[in-house]
Amino acid sequence: MFGIKWLKSLKSEKTDNTEDQVSDIKITGTKCYVDIEYDNNIVRFGGELECNGFGADIDDMMWIRHRGEITENELDEIVEKVKTHNKHTKGMKIVFYRKDGSKY
Repeated sequence: MFGIKWLKSLKSEKTDNTEDQVSDIKITGTKCYVDIEYDNNIVRFGGELECNGFGADIDDMMWIRHRGEITENELDEIVEKVKTHNKHTKGMKIVFYRKDGSKY
């Protein structure tokens, strides 16, 4: 249930007129994982809910749905879209980490 409330807060609190930049990404999640839907693909990152957002483990990633071939730069493209989304929304932010604790 918490994940649904979290999704609504992410989608409804845009900080400026950046609808085009953030409208093509959909983020849902729970306290243990986050699903990111982008370009008809869904990728799930494990992690944990933190006091200031969600810490997504970049090494704990799996494709829930993927159309077409998986390219090497897709992960970087998704991370950049989420970072743009973070900049233009209020509330929960998603931060990507590696297993060693460093930011991605």
